[in-house]
Order: sequence, then structure tokens, then C-alpha cells
Amino acid sequence: MSSQEIKIPNSKIESSQSSRVSIQRAVVGQIRIDQVTLNGFKGNFNYNSGMMSNTQIKIVIKPYLDYWWGVCIGLPWPFDDVCVGDDGSVSFGTIDMGWSNLGNVSIAGGQLLLDVAQTTFGPFNMTPLPLGGKDQPITAASVQTNDIRMEDTSMSTGLPSVLGLDLPVPNPMGPQSVNIKKTTIAQLLTEGMRIPPMGFTGIDAKNVKMDKAESGGFQAQGTFTKSTSWLNLTFVGFRLRFEITSILKASKITMNGLSGNVQVQSALTSAFNMSLNLSGIEINGLKINKFQVPAIVLEV
Repeated sequence: MSSQEIKIPNSKIESSQSSRVSIQRAVVGQIRIDQVTLNGFKGNFNYNSGMMSNTQIKIVIKPYLDYWWGVCIGLPWPFDDVCVGDDGSVSFGTIDMGWSNLGNVSIAGGQLLLDVAQTTFGPFNMTPLPLGGKDQPITAASVQTNDIRMEDTSMSTGLPSVLGLDLPVPNPMGPQSVNIKKTTIAQLLTEGMRIPPMGFTGIDAKNVKMDKAESGGFQAQGTFTKSTSWLNLTFVGFRLRFEITSILKASKITMNGLSGNVQVQSALTSAFNMSLNLSGIEINGLKINKFQVPAIVLEV
């Protein structure tokens, strides 16, 4: 006679507990997150020194002559006085001094403050290095799970087949508790694990240290106005006014020896996929509470 297979259409474990769980090695596949949003990002850093590489400066001056004139003629009563006048500016063109090379400009140590209401970046890709190892396995002091349901469970049996029929056999036992001294799993592999959008709050990183931080090229521009005092005569007044624009650019900024703190009020990631490969899993003292199998089907 050929052997038959036991099929359990559905079963239920109310809860389970285990003592120490050990995973020898965990390999996480590449993770890609399409978008990460940080709200309330604040950074407070001190730096030892800095350098602006290949620095250039350009100064543009626009001179103006501002003027006013006015005269009033007094008339006898009952007539009002007659006053005429005007004011304005006369431009003398633009003086562009062109780019001047300053070379590498050193920046003295100081403080860098970042206060950003919201920033978004992505896609974000990373591949974590394998976790654990023979000498440093991943461990958990205890694990508890609740409401475990299983469908279409099957296992082979040495019982002989009977008449070529599937025989549903009611489970003669009620809910049972099962104790398993030791459980080992050689490998657990998941592919296409979908992680829904995740949110985090109250992110606080203390004592952040960086040997060096570099940024790409930048350009900064500032404009200010300087003017002489008014030269006021009887019927006319003059002054010289200069609008000065300075433009500073560099190919790179380097900050050395940064240290400080970072705070983020909240962070939100988009959903992402990941794969997980666990090996060398060992579970000690596994206890399964109220293991229920309503019926067993013997399949020939």
C-alpha cells in the first residue's frame, strides 16, 4: 500500500512564546525608497576650519545722482502761494569690474546652524551589509506572537492509503499547548517584501561627528547702497548714491571637524520593497498555546 498525506484545511495558534532566539546571519537586499520627507529639520554644528576652493569675486557698481529742486512764490491774501518742484535720479551707467580670482580662501572655525521647515529627497538607495556572524549572532531575549492562523497545511504520513479516498477525520483532541525544547531553521528567505509607508517622530541624534563635509559649487550675491549726504542749496539739492553688488562663487566648500546635534520633528517614507535572507535560526524553549486543528483530511 502506498502512504498517504495528511491535510489540515485550517488551524489556529492563539499565541506562542519563546525564550532566547538566535539568528546567525541576516542578509538584507537593496532597499530603494522613492521619497523621504523630513519635517522640522534642525542641525547645530561646530566646525574647526573650512576652505572655499577656486574662489572668484565680481563687483558691479551703479552710480546715481539724486536731486531735488523747488521754488515757492508768495502771493498776497486771499491767494494761495504757488510752489513748483520735482525730484529724481540720473544714472551714470554701470561699472562692472569683472571676475577677480581669489584662489583658495580659508574659513576660520565657527558654528553652522540649519533650520529647515521641510525637506524632501529621493529616490534613496542603500544596500545594508550582512548582519550578525558566527561570533556575533543576532539575538532576542524573548519573542511573543498572537493569533496565528494557517491554511492548507499538509504533511506526509506512513499510514497506508484506504480505498483511494480522501477521508476527513475530526480531530479527537481539543485545543492543546505544545512545548518544543529547541527549534532550528537552516534558512528563511523572503522576496518582494512590501513595506508600507512609515512615519517616525521625535528623531534626536546627539554627538554627530564628521571628519569632513563637502558641498559642490555655489554662488552668493549681495547688494547694498551707499550715498553721500545731501548738498542742499536754496532751491536745489544733490547727493551721490551708489548701488554696489558683489558676487562670490567657489567650485567647492569644505568643512573640517564637524560635530553637533540633529533634530527632526517627523519623517515619512514612501512604501518600498525589500528582500530578507536569514540563516542559522535557533529558537529555544518554544511554547505554543491552544493549538487548534478542527479537522484532518487523509489524502490518498
